[in-house]
Amino acid sequence: MDGQERAAGAVVVATTMPLSAQARADLSQMLGDGYIVLDIKAAPTTATIVLTTVVSARTLGSLRELFPDARILLTEFNDQGRGIDYPGPITRALEGGPDGYYVAHGLNALPAIVENETRLQLAGSTRPSPPMIDAGPREPAAPRPAAWPPVDSGHGSIVWVRGQDTAADASTGLSLELKYLDDAVTGLLQTSEPRDTGLWASLVAETAVHLARTTNTDVLVDVTGLSPATLAQLEVHVSSERIDHSVRPDPDDA
Repeated sequence: MDGQERAAGAVVVATTMPLSAQARADLSQMLGDGYIVLDIKAAPTTATIVLTTVVSARTLGSLRELFPDARILLTEFNDQGRGIDYPGPITRALEGGPDGYYVAHGLNALPAIVENETRLQLAGSTRPSPPMIDAGPREPAAPRPAAWPPVDSGHGSIVWVRGQDTAADASTGLSLELKYLDDAVTGLLQTSEPRDTGLWASLVAETAVHLARTTNTDVLVDVTGLSPATLAQLEVHVSSERIDHSVRPDPDDA
């Protein structure tokens, strides 16, 4: 059964990170009856929860467009027994051994935190405080303008191109030839639709990221005709590698 049929009547949890079918089944079982965990490409747009790695604001916007009724949760987790390792900025910060990690949305949230930590310190406590994020009201982030041309970040960036001849436009960067990746996935999975697979999105993203880092050049990737789910997968992979990415406007939209 496809994701739409399996999700009927269930709370759908969509995952953007690659997980094995067994890992998704295990998580579904842990959640209990009434829940089903699906890969982003199999999940309906009516999903209730989306679990994703830490991504850029632009990628988060793409996920909100794809799943307008979902709560989107940035997730860092690892499970050595299942071969899962998706660290993020908080995980990396805590590995350094701080006594606490706090996210405050205003100066007035800090006194209570400092006073509590002072009591612990004066009492001789050596136990780290659990990470805490201020759940109080916060001002919405200002909308971000389109990021073309890309901001200079010290390495190349990924440019998603629509409606243009990337080979002819290679003067502004390297054009990633997708045909070879299409052929590789077709041969491995014996499929006539390689771009509908998670492997294709992973290979394209990893190849583009490698080129951007090693050549210090913008890498143009033609995303014409890709489904929103596939494009979101590409953006999630690239964001998790902390590589800048942007959309070059379609000339027909100018």
